[in-house]
Amino acid sequence: MAGCDQFYFPRARVFSLLNSIDKRPIWFWGIHKWTDGCVKRITDMELQTLVLQITGSCIDRTFICCPPWTNRYLFIDFPVITMLIKNLKQYFVFEWTIIDDEDKIRRFRASNFCSVARVSPTLCLVPMRLVDGWNRIRFDQSSFAQNAYGTNFRQTIRLQIHANCQIRYLYLSNRFLAEDELPPDLQLHLKEPEIEIERQSQIGSSDTEISTSTLCMEI
Repeated sequence: MAGCDQFYFPRARVFSLLNSIDKRPIWFWGIHKWTDGCVKRITDMELQTLVLQITGSCIDRTFICCPPWTNRYLFIDFPVITMLIKNLKQYFVFEWTIIDDEDKIRRFRASNFCSVARVSPTLCLVPMRLVDGWNRIRFDQSSFAQNAYGTNFRQTIRLQIHANCQIRYLYLSNRFLAEDELPPDLQLHLKEPEIEIERQSQIGSSDTEISTSTLCMEI
């Protein structure tokens, strides 16, 4: 796909969609801002590198989305989403949309202010706990699709990163990867908390509530 780098390794594949140190890190992303919303690059003193910062009081209307066009889709079949996010101690939302083996579109919305998961036929709300500083967050989309809807993940078709956060990178891969399996520009070798958010128990498909402990690994 034009505009996205795809890397191949002997036992792993990485599809990089956002890298904050690239010359044009979000040229394949659309920017949506509301009143005081701001999307800009800054230098993070802890990482000593450029990162992308998304801030705004209206999180639903301040975000970046990939692809930028509402009538286009990604169709990436890598099930694992990994991103390095800095907790700004404000509300933060991350959304991804998939198509499953029933050809149905399912949208997942993870946030740090949701305490109980809820599932409807087209939307799953997911609690997400962040610790102070930088967090490496990994979403197993296959696990989400199977446990939320009893279907199999087929492809990722859209991603949205909402206010408020700083982000160093976002990539998709065919499995969980070790640091030394990544391209050099994604290797940071930090001791940041690693949060794997995946569904551990079967849940229903209509307005079902489950404990947050089945969804999140709390650090």
